[in-house]
Order: sequence, then C-alpha cells, then structure tokens
Amino acid sequence: MRFRMSVVLSAIVGLALLAMAASANDDAKSQKGEKKKRTEGEKVELKDVPTAVTDAAKKELPNASFTAAEKRTAKKQGTIYSLEGKDGKYQVSVMYTSAGELQRLTKSVEARKKKTK
Repeated sequence: MRFRMSVVLSAIVGLALLAMAASANDDAKSQKGEKKKRTEGEKVELKDVPTAVTDAAKKELPNASFTAAEKRTAKKQGTIYSLEGKDGKYQVSVMYTSAGELQRLTKSVEARKKKTK
C-alpha cells in the first residue's frame, strides 16, 4: 500500500515538474519569437542633424524643403536620421546613416483636399 502511494505521489510530482518545465520553455520561446517593436525616433531639430546627412539629402533632393527630423538607433546601421518634408507636390521622407549613406527614400503625392460647400 505504501509502495503504491509513493509511486502515485512520485508520478504526480513528476507530472507537475514536466508541466512547469514546458510552461517555462513556452514562455522563453514566445519572448524569443516576438518581434521587437521599432523604437520611436527621438525628435531632433534640423540644426542638430549632422552636416553629412543634410548635405546628402540636399544632393539627392535639391528642391526639397525639410521640416522635421528624427534620430533613432539601429543595431546594424548605428544611428539613423529620418528627414521629412516637401519636394514640389510630393511629400518626401529620407533615411540616412550618420555618415550620409542613403537607407530609404519615399515620395508620395500629397492628398488633395475636397472642397466643402
């Protein structure tokens, strides 16, 4: 009788340990598998953007007027600067490394405003 009780108790304890180990493994997988959210950029003044970045942006888009800048850190590229503004009828957004290497250039047509009566 005692032998049966010890076997049953051992089985219950073993199952509980297995369940805890499986739960911990699932938690570790879910944390590892989650994509990290992009960190929001830190708003910076245009005057604080490195000259290599502004020179490269002016060379790429000579007629653009930039109105906003963000600074963010990426693992592989280091510090990335994002500039936004207008180039004629286009909204433009460019991303450069701190050395002035172009990472992304986006142009989109400005949405037309509807006339209200």
